Amino acid sequence: MRKILLTRVTGVVGSYLLKELSSESDNDVYCLIRGEDPKKRLRTVYDFLKINASSNVQVIPGDITRENFGISDDVLKNELKNITNIIHCASSVDLTMPIEVAHQHTVYPTKQVIQLLEKLPNCKLDYVSTVGVNGRLQTPLVEDRVIIKRDYFNTYEEGKAEAEALLYLCLDKGMKISIHRPSMVVGSSDDGRIISHQVFFHIVRLLAGFYTKGIQPNLSSFKLDTIPVDF
Repeated sequence: MRKILLTRVTGVVGSYLLKELSSESDNDVYCLIRGEDPKKRLRTVYDFLKINASSNVQVIPGDITRENFGISDDVLKNELKNITNIIHCASSVDLTMPIEVAHQHTVYPTKQVIQLLEKLPNCKLDYVSTVGVNGRLQTPLVEDRVIIKRDYFNTYEEGKAEAEALLYLCLDKGMKISIHRPSMVVGSSDDGRIISHQVFFHIVRLLAGFYTKGIQPNLSSFKLDTIPVDF
């Protein structure tokens, strides 16, 4: 039996993970959801996924920008004490946010995840990062640590890179962590449906001429790196 704490279930990646994880009867899924009515927000996700509410899914009210994710001590000591997995895919994908905001939505929550892992020695963390951690490096991004000093295209990439650096230190201590680096996540491969449009959606529409009355740039051999959420 796996007991999984899932962050940002209302997002693109998190919503699809909920669909997959809740379909397996040996999973208990705890969804960290912020807001005044987190259960209503979860129902919105179910409606989008076109699936029924699952008895093995529970809501944990919280906020990734607060200490311990805003989870009460009682919940930590009781409901979450036997957590076996944390899947952390919560972050702001605003490419124009100030670096201080990027820290608040990316680096600080990563520190909170690490603190949770330290209290749960048998817990495994799956951390959703981005290919953008390579920044402006011209070298290929491989499945290894990126430690070369580099510049970035935006503060989202910079924040994720700083968060990964914190996780490298944890890996050196023997903590169980996997880092996943998707490129621009778009809708499902069968029908293109997506729970919310991120900045990538507007980039695609711009390149396709939707925002320029049909005028398109000369893209030549330009390729846009995207990945469907169900890959």
